[in-house]
Amino acid sequence: MFPAVALLVVGSEVTKGYVQDAHVSFFAEALQAEGMELGEARILPDHEEEVKKAILDLHQDFFIIMTGGLGPTEDDKTVDIISDLLSVEPTLHPPAERRIRAVFRKKDKNFLKRALRQGRIPSGVEVIENKIGLAPGFFAPSLALVALPGFPLEVKPMWETVRDILQKHVLQKPKPIILPIWGIGESDLFSQLEIPEEVEVGVHALPYGCRLFVQSNHSDVLRSFTEQIQEKFSACIMENPEQSIFEILKSKKETLAFAESCTGGLAGKIFTDMPGSSEVFLGSLVCYHNSVKKNVLNVKESTLIKYGAVSQQTALEMAEGARKNTGATYAISWTGIAGPTGGSLEKPVGTLFCAVAKSGETRVAKFLFPLGRKRFRLVAVYAGYLGLLSMLKGHSCSRSAVSRFVAIGEKNHEV
Repeated sequence: MFPAVALLVVGSEVTKGYVQDAHVSFFAEALQAEGMELGEARILPDHEEEVKKAILDLHQDFFIIMTGGLGPTEDDKTVDIISDLLSVEPTLHPPAERRIRAVFRKKDKNFLKRALRQGRIPSGVEVIENKIGLAPGFFAPSLALVALPGFPLEVKPMWETVRDILQKHVLQKPKPIILPIWGIGESDLFSQLEIPEEVEVGVHALPYGCRLFVQSNHSDVLRSFTEQIQEKFSACIMENPEQSIFEILKSKKETLAFAESCTGGLAGKIFTDMPGSSEVFLGSLVCYHNSVKKNVLNVKESTLIKYGAVSQQTALEMAEGARKNTGATYAISWTGIAGPTGGSLEKPVGTLFCAVAKSGETRVAKFLFPLGRKRFRLVAVYAGYLGLLSMLKGHSCSRSAVSRFVAIGEKNHEV
């Protein structure tokens, strides 16, 4: 049994910065969830001798997962490298050959010959089916190595098969208890935890919060510690806020709409990524310019002049306008300064005002997320989702930043 897994990501497109690696984070988290450890990760260019040397360096101490190099081009050398190390010849895998011939049946012979390269495997290996792409993965038992395609979308559906192989060859600690805690940053969260010496806590960032991986060989200590976390942060623990919103609204036969400015439609995109979201979601009004805020959401011109587009008053009127104009039961609004320009001493870059509205009540909160434009938008979306959840559930985690949402009467726009 190997103590840990080593990951080899092969691809010059990654080492040159053309493509961002997604495999290290995926496998680290997936292995952790199964009680296994990622001991080492290397990213290598498509250089045959360099890849071969890395495999020989690692295979005595680690079970190896290798991604990339299974494609149709001449620089895709994984099958040739493994075949050489096993002293066998590459061979076409018949099911992969049939799929490739079916996909490229109208292409000329030279094209087809190149395409068939990705249907090869080293003789004698165990095939891992690729349900999305054309290149099969494989397991070489004598090398304790699994080879997978380079595209993350193809790799993820293959994980279940890979996991079953790893469980027979890699040592496993007790599986961690996984606790997704939303609305609290890592520093704030850990300042509120007293971690026993017998407990190991790993952390992975959520869009707005932390996913904890809690492990211990002492079951009583582990149970007591996780129960303390669950009691202290019960309102903040969920797999994902949008799914929780969807389930609550669906059960009540209620609906939702968004008014987006600084988030630019991202809130609607994330919510509609869920299958079936149309059962509760009416739509998102992306009102970037002040004229659209006035004409579509009925934000008062006097509000924009007196308080500005980025203000609690504007956020409140945006949410109320979206709810009334769409007929939704609930609405969320976002207005803020994503940056890198547009900030001031009073309202620096990263300022966000977010409001949630239902009939007779609107709540509004101010946040500061100076995280860069892309990250700001994502965190802002989830701050709004969590604000709505606190309204739907009738309570929020008092230890979370979302507890700052304050109820405002429709005639009183001052917090």
